[in-house]
Parts: sequence; structure tokens; C-alpha cells
Amino acid sequence: MRDARRDHPHDDERREGHENAQQGGGPHSRRVVWPDPPQKGKQSRGRHRFCGIIGRMLLFRPVGPEELRLLYESGMRAWPPRLPDQPIFYPVTNHDYAAQIARDWNTKSGSRAGFVTRFEVDDAYVTRFDRRVVGAREHEELWVPAEELPTFNAHIRGAIAVTAAFYGPDYAPKELIADAAQESPAATFVDFFYWESVGARAAALETIRAKWTALGRDAIPLGVVG
Repeated sequence: MRDARRDHPHDDERREGHENAQQGGGPHSRRVVWPDPPQKGKQSRGRHRFCGIIGRMLLFRPVGPEELRLLYESGMRAWPPRLPDQPIFYPVTNHDYAAQIARDWNTKSGSRAGFVTRFEVDDAYVTRFDRRVVGAREHEELWVPAEELPTFNAHIRGAIAVTAAFYGPDYAPKELIADAAQESPAATFVDFFYWESVGARAAALETIRAKWTALGRDAIPLGVVG
């Protein structure tokens, strides 16, 4: 079974991402060729991308459905631990790069879906980590050692939000049912993005939203956040 924490090209080796990306895709995905691995010591010297609140850095990470479920179980507050063969955690510094990975790699691997997440981290803390460009200038990543991830999570401010969702043509969502919010909240959270994107029955979506609110789950909103 695919591990939930292998939802970034680096997590299964960049070359696998390169090979998957060159395979044909459906109408919800497109071809991309991944850049070569970074040269040793090559780092970005660009400016930090601050969010609206002074003293915080805005970061993004592409994930698949499995990792998104783990995020949901944390209350959208913390990233799951890395596996023993994953020494680095790789958030990226811009939305477009995260969307490229989610759309062009995640939709062709694993569960055939990719999501862009957005979050804020204390800038005074996060500037200690290397920022590296792994291809074109916009392919900029933050390299966080796996052992530092618990401390990194403690410096996340606010909730991790989902800002975009992409699906391959063979993605298999859960059935849309009115009682989903109560019976399987994690699956409902993950698949609501799909039903929203394909224009599923508005009445059914509103019923699920209403039950989500009634169950006190509004702290983690359903659907894409702007």
C-alpha cells in the first residue's frame, strides 16, 4: 500500500516523478518534465514571500488524498512525520509550483488526486532553513530536516488550508451521501473538493455543509479556501 507521506515527487525520488509526468494524462492533467536535482549547495537568494501578517512566511505544499487525511486528523495544524527514508520535508515557496506538482504529478500517481495546501510559519524561525531552486526560478523549495519537523509544526500559525484540487480521469471518490459528514468525516472532507469541482448536486452539498456545521466541524471548513 502506498504510504500517505509519499505525495511529493521528492518523496518517491525525483526520477520517478519525471517518468510519471511524461506519461499521457487525461483532461484533468497535463504533461510536465521535472527539472534535474539541485546542484550541491545551490540555494535561492530571492526575497522571502511574506503573507499579510508581518513576521510570517507563506508556504505551500502539494499533497495527495492520503496525506490530506492525515492533515485533517491533526486538525489541519501539523504535518505527519517523515518516513525513515525521507530525510527532508519539502514545502515550496509559491502557489504555482505547488499547483504544478499537484496537477501534473499527483494526478498520475497514487490515488490520482492532488491538492495545494497553504500555511504560515514564523519567519524568524523558518529563515534558518535552506531555500533551493531545483530547476526554473519558480521551482523553489524550503529544505527542512525530518528531525526538525515537530518543531517546524509548532511554529505554524493558524490552520493549513486547501487552496486548489486536481483530479486524474480515473480518480475514484466516495459516494456522495447526505450522512457522510457524520459517518466518515475525514473522507467527506477530502472528497468534498471533488464533488464541488464537478458541480455535484447543489442541494446535496448544502445538506452536507449544514450537517458539518451542526456537528461542530466548522473549524475545518469544507471546500477550497480562496
